[in-house]
Amino acid sequence: MRLTLAIATILATAPTVRADTPTTVTGEVAVGDGREYAEKYVREVGMSTGFVVARNLHSITVTPSFGWFITDKLQVSALVSLTSIKAGSDQSTIVTTMIEPSYHQRLDQRTFAFAGMGFGYSYIHRLGNGLTYTIRTGLQFLIAKTHLFIPSVSYDFRTNEPEMPTLTEIAAERALRFNLGYAKLW
Repeated sequence: MRLTLAIATILATAPTVRADTPTTVTGEVAVGDGREYAEKYVREVGMSTGFVVARNLHSITVTPSFGWFITDKLQVSALVSLTSIKAGSDQSTIVTTMIEPSYHQRLDQRTFAFAGMGFGYSYIHRLGNGLTYTIRTGLQFLIAKTHLFIPSVSYDFRTNEPEMPTLTEIAAERALRFNLGYAKLW
């Protein structure tokens, strides 16, 4: 009888949620100081790895990054990438520095979608300097309130154009890349 009375008391005092009442998701993605992910002043530091694998062409990219939300949902990131491309017996290395503004939208308590467009400077071995533009989109999965797992897709375009391009130089100029990343929030 006491158990039944206790359950009835809990149910009577619990807030009710009606189907026609809009709900908001809060409190689940705290990163400290009462802030949530994608809110102004939240910072993240991370690393991603990107792969391109095709017949006679292999590429791997490593990209450390630092991002800061300058306003809710809008982040500005600094990225430095090191890419190694091998096509047949030809090989090239690309070093890229970039600034990337990105927009982040919450999908549920632990999932965000994002899209960004970066621009910067690149150096390609044997081709020299050039400008780089990148479009990137993906998902961010919050893990343990202060960590992100980030699968994404990016398309890079570089202005370094040789007169007689090799396959490696063509791959260095434009690339569709699949990336896996991790970030720590604070």
